[in-house]
Amino acid sequence: MWGFGEEGQIGAGDERNHDSPQMVWTVPVKSKPVDPPNVLHISLGKAHSMAVALLSMHQDRRRRLNPDTVRHAAISLQCFVRATVARIKLKKLLRARDKQAQDDIAAALALRREVDQLQDAAKNREEDATAREAQAQEFADMQKRQVEITAATCLQRMLRGWLARLNFKVRWKQYQDERAEAETAARERAAFLALEEREAFRMATDEVATSFVRDILIEVHANEERQVEIRWRAEDSIAQANLHRETQLKLEQEALERRNAVQELARHQRELRRQEGIEAAEAEHRARRDREIADTKAKLRARKLQAAAAAVGQPTTKTSKQSSERRRRLRDKLRQKAADEINISREKRDKLRAELADQRKVDEKLQEQQQLAAKLELARHHRIFRNSLKETPDCWVVVFSRVLDLTELVAKNRGALTQPIVNHAGEDISHWFDSDSRDDDQYFIGFITQRVRAIQVVNTLTHQMHSLQVCSEETIEEIQYRYIDLQFNAHAGSYTWKYLDGDEFVPLDMAKTLAENGLPDESLEFEKLGMDADEFKPILHIYFNDDLTIM
Repeated sequence: MWGFGEEGQIGAGDERNHDSPQMVWTVPVKSKPVDPPNVLHISLGKAHSMAVALLSMHQDRRRRLNPDTVRHAAISLQCFVRATVARIKLKKLLRARDKQAQDDIAAALALRREVDQLQDAAKNREEDATAREAQAQEFADMQKRQVEITAATCLQRMLRGWLARLNFKVRWKQYQDERAEAETAARERAAFLALEEREAFRMATDEVATSFVRDILIEVHANEERQVEIRWRAEDSIAQANLHRETQLKLEQEALERRNAVQELARHQRELRRQEGIEAAEAEHRARRDREIADTKAKLRARKLQAAAAAVGQPTTKTSKQSSERRRRLRDKLRQKAADEINISREKRDKLRAELADQRKVDEKLQEQQQLAAKLELARHHRIFRNSLKETPDCWVVVFSRVLDLTELVAKNRGALTQPIVNHAGEDISHWFDSDSRDDDQYFIGFITQRVRAIQVVNTLTHQMHSLQVCSEETIEEIQYRYIDLQFNAHAGSYTWKYLDGDEFVPLDMAKTLAENGLPDESLEFEKLGMDADEFKPILHIYFNDDLTIM
């Protein structure tokens, strides 16, 4: 095999030979003939330093191989390789140039975006600066206007003062001129007036006395008319108050009568139910007693029949006599047992009747106690709340659910103007005022309750029951204070307050209201159903703690 070598070639013969081919591969003489490989590539250190030998040839072509043909083939192959390498370099160069151009374009775009951002930021700063300048200018204009207004006000004040002084000077000068003229006229008429002075003095004295007497008479008549009007208004207000009080008392009396009638009807119904229960129990007892007597008689007849049959079928001997004696004793025992059972059932019936009679008496006594307690509660209510209207000088009114104490206002401004307020003290006068103009809290002392609830407090220690009315917004602690203030129990702070939830007594949270403790107001539902809400009012049970607390 022949090869064409260049500079830097390794193992290709003479490295300095560039024209003549060199033998780079051969077959030993003693070995068998072997075809060389198809192509042998000898790679050099540089891309342009390369030699290729064409080895894939037939023996016929190999005979025609000489250095010229090998050189020509090597030169052709080298030119092709150099052209290929040049094209590769050109492609790499173009690719690098395109990449550089793309990088330049991206950098230019990034630079442009940055420039745009800087321009936008500068524009925003300019707008902010313009807005601040406008605000500063507006503030300066406002201060300037305020200074001008202040200066104008001061100037107006100075002008008014100057005009007032000028007018005073003019009037003072006119007064002095008039006084001088009057003095001159007086001096001129002094001689004439000296003659008529006594007559004028007498006439003036008479006129003054007459006018004084007339004014006194007019004032006396006016005072009498005012006294009559005040007396009439007072009598009218007293009559209205008495009428209102009588109306309230009548309404409360009617309510009490209705409540008593309802209680009497309920008591009568309970009595009827009790009588029906007693009659049913007696009927059942009689039926049971009749059944027991019938069973006892049937057993006795059966035993008699058995004894008769035994006596007929057996001879009369000593043994039969003993057995008949035993049967007789057994019959006597059974008869005595049946009689004892009948007597016991009769005793039970009598005992049940006595218990029912005692229960009826206890119910009647309890009903009387409840009626007496209701009367005492009504009397206490009149004594505390009704009599306080005429015994205390308080004047409270309700305006848009707000309670106002007008006692001091009425005391300072007694007369015809405050009389309507006094006439309507303790009432709701919201219709007198506009709902949008309630800004004055000078006389405000609290809110009126949205709804009044009736409850019953049971003292488990003394078995006392008290009914009282409370506000729906009041907490259990405030109800406790009300319970103490009504003098029901001064030791109410020593008790635990509970209510019955199902089958268990649950302590109440003293800081919460009745509704928050699980006792809602159901009076409206009772009214819708036509039921008396006072018969189903909540019951609070108080348990003594024995801590000797006095509140």
